[in-house]
Amino acid sequence: MNLTAKGQHMQQRLFLASFLSLGLGLSAAARPHTPFVEKVVTGERSRQLKIALDAEMWVLYDMPTAELYLAWKGGATGGTLEDADYWYGKNGHFPHWFKAAGTEYFRESVGEFFSDWAPAADIPLYYTKWPKQPLNYKNWTVTADGADVFAHVANHGYFVQGDTFRLHNGLKLKSGAEIDVLETPEYDGSGGKPKLVRKLSFTGMPAGAEVKLALPKGGNWTVTGKGTLQGTSLVQTGDGESIVTGNW
Repeated sequence: MNLTAKGQHMQQRLFLASFLSLGLGLSAAARPHTPFVEKVVTGERSRQLKIALDAEMWVLYDMPTAELYLAWKGGATGGTLEDADYWYGKNGHFPHWFKAAGTEYFRESVGEFFSDWAPAADIPLYYTKWPKQPLNYKNWTVTADGADVFAHVANHGYFVQGDTFRLHNGLKLKSGAEIDVLETPEYDGSGGKPKLVRKLSFTGMPAGAEVKLALPKGGNWTVTGKGTLQGTSLVQTGDGESIVTGNW
């Protein structure tokens, strides 16, 4: 095993140990649906994660862009599966498009993800066929000394430990470096208002770098911990955990 492979192996072991230790002492709310984490496809997006935090709080993540873009009061089921209706014709095999049902807290736009090797000419063609999403929209930005240094999101999967869910992503920089981001969403019903609590842990922040995460509209967001709230964005300037809370 070369030094690079050893380093990667050690990093994976340290990350797993960190994940397991974070799970100790947590008491997640009873989940309204089993399984409470599922990969789904919607009429607008593929590669989604549906999380049933509580009957009062379901969320959808877009995995390629690491964006939590929909939250709603979904009850026991969260929604239904429907027949797919693609641009090239209906797919009658089986119902597999998930449609959320219930009262929405927010629904945000999601930018499409294109690999670095995608031919530039194919991107506008894609937008003539598929449901429209904002071109070049990114809810994550990374700057250093005022310059854009962000390349793209690297999705590293997710973890389920009992009733606790964590999403693992990396913010790949143009230099080749990567900022590690671990997110744990949870529901909080205290005080008579539904609240979405997002714990985000950042490691590998380069000196002078600033990460911004655009937060969904509404929600009366607050930020505690390492980061700060600037306008409608979480701003992180160093390693550490930030807790972002929205209420409705």
